[in-house]
Amino acid sequence: MTKRLMTGLLAAFALMLGSVAQAQTDLDVPEDHAAAADSVEQDSNAPSSAAELEAYVDGVVDMAMFDNHIPGVTLSIVQDGKPVLIKGYGYADVEKQVPVDPYTSGFYIGSITKTMTFTAVMQLVEQGLVDIDTDVNKYLTTFQFPDSKFGPITLRALMAHRAGFEEVAKGMWVLDPTDIPTMGEWLRDNIPARVFPVGETTAYSNYGAALAGYIVEEVSGQQYEDYVKEHIYEPLGMTHTTARQPLPEGSRSAMSAELRDNLASVYSHTEGYQKKEDHDVIVPVAAGSVTSTASDMARYMLANLNGGELDGVRIYSPETAMKMQEKLYDDRPVSDYYHGFRTSEIRGYSTMGHTGATFTSFSSLLMIPELDLGVFVSVNGGDNNISPYEISERIIIHMIGDRARKVQPHISLSQEELEAYAGSYQTTRRFFKNFVAALTASSVKVSVTENGTLLIHGNEYIPLGQHEFENKATGMLLMFQANDKGDIDAFYSDVGSVYQRVTTSTDINQLYLALGLLFLFSVFQLVSGWKRRSDPPITNTVVKRLSMMLVVTAGLALVTLVIGGVSIAILASMGNEALFVYPGLGVTLYLTGVLLLLMFTVLLLIGMYPVIRTRELSVWRKAHYIIYVLVLLFFLLRASDWDMIGYNYW
Repeated sequence: MTKRLMTGLLAAFALMLGSVAQAQTDLDVPEDHAAAADSVEQDSNAPSSAAELEAYVDGVVDMAMFDNHIPGVTLSIVQDGKPVLIKGYGYADVEKQVPVDPYTSGFYIGSITKTMTFTAVMQLVEQGLVDIDTDVNKYLTTFQFPDSKFGPITLRALMAHRAGFEEVAKGMWVLDPTDIPTMGEWLRDNIPARVFPVGETTAYSNYGAALAGYIVEEVSGQQYEDYVKEHIYEPLGMTHTTARQPLPEGSRSAMSAELRDNLASVYSHTEGYQKKEDHDVIVPVAAGSVTSTASDMARYMLANLNGGELDGVRIYSPETAMKMQEKLYDDRPVSDYYHGFRTSEIRGYSTMGHTGATFTSFSSLLMIPELDLGVFVSVNGGDNNISPYEISERIIIHMIGDRARKVQPHISLSQEELEAYAGSYQTTRRFFKNFVAALTASSVKVSVTENGTLLIHGNEYIPLGQHEFENKATGMLLMFQANDKGDIDAFYSDVGSVYQRVTTSTDINQLYLALGLLFLFSVFQLVSGWKRRSDPPITNTVVKRLSMMLVVTAGLALVTLVIGGVSIAILASMGNEALFVYPGLGVTLYLTGVLLLLMFTVLLLIGMYPVIRTRELSVWRKAHYIIYVLVLLFFLLRASDWDMIGYNYW
């Protein structure tokens, strides 16, 4: 059960690990864009013409495609109320050599779907059909959320990702397109644990967005796919956009034959090989099922940048448009979620957007309302799920040019002051108490550089004021939080996420340590037992049985660890497919072994008294016994931290 294998499975659950690839491809940077690629670093001046902008974008995209093994890119840029560039790169289908058409090639936009879901919610708010501060149970007819000490769930909390939900992955995707539960059924059957008070902490949630989409269904009386088509896509002329999916004809959620024929193929990329994958089928459609084109997304950006209006047609009022750019909770000056859109700052300007990811497709929507500027990028494969955002960000920075603003003067902090922020942090968007929590545990390291800055995710952050830092490259802001004692216990990232400082009970390295100690001392007990086979027999029956039990427990521990390690290795090797076979027999056997170890540990602990009292065992053998029981207790304590005692799969 190594950290490497756990990291592999984490990637599968996080939608970022490609399956084993088979078809090798050659992705060379085209010669006609080499000069443009060379000029990518020159970001100081805004583009002087459409031709210059296109040349710059060509260079950025070609480099990204080459570096990240991307088969196809669709892109649109809007500014001052009109499209300034709509373009496709590479292939919508590599095998058939079908180029990306930015007007017709459909790409998965993933979680950008959520912005449309919450736009639908605000349409209902505008009509007086829902209230964002009312308990959502009022709008649900097929199931209810039980009362909680964390307070009632509201649409305000859902739109800000502050309902306090634990992460959910079970049943979000299906392999059999003929057997798909409705979004309401999935929500009812997979209610997540609530781990934060409503409104207090941002914990990004697919479940929360799907719940908002289901409320749209319940209140409007329309299936979600039909509602967004009638009230968002058709009014805006987004004729190649749909929340429906590539399902068998006749399915309640199947997309049209025309849209399916134009849907770009999707690809995984692993260790130099590219493989065509099946299209995703997502059960909570309101959280990420939409496919669209660069041209349609240009229209979507134009409408949002123009207060909800495009070509004389409105999808929401000017008053609603103003609300959608206001904070839902006024408790942090940095990145957050406003009515489903993620807000941050680039070069001193407030941004409005979202990113999206499915198993193989990644997207970015990034707008600056003050500059009437927006960029949309989507890819149909590759090995870097944030590549569309990186492309969008570079284009935005280039287009800002000399208009960049200085946020505020930088300050200097001593090494000692900076060390207060250093350490390991983990995202609030995670599994908290189940076996998957241990499998997917990860952390972000904050370290101090010699330059008097902080280093996070490879980015340098310059101190601005109390607990506030600026990304040296982008100007985006990040803020740390201190608890009542003045200790730094969390930070708000520059992309809207919240990270909490890792504690002993949430430190996966503590579990790794416990596993390692259990393995080593179990081997030691078995070797010692083998060496003692010719020793004079123990006459005390109780002590004799306890000595035998110690060896049996060591053997059980090793078998349990081997089964767990092999099971995780198999799951990790399966990539995304692990989601469809988890937990499997191996994980069940591992958890059964842990339960048996708990039982044997209790018996060995009770037997510690007669072992210590007997004169038949040497001091060294007694020490072996006591130390091994302590190792077992340490392992069980750490396993309990991760709720791995019992069959808590999800």
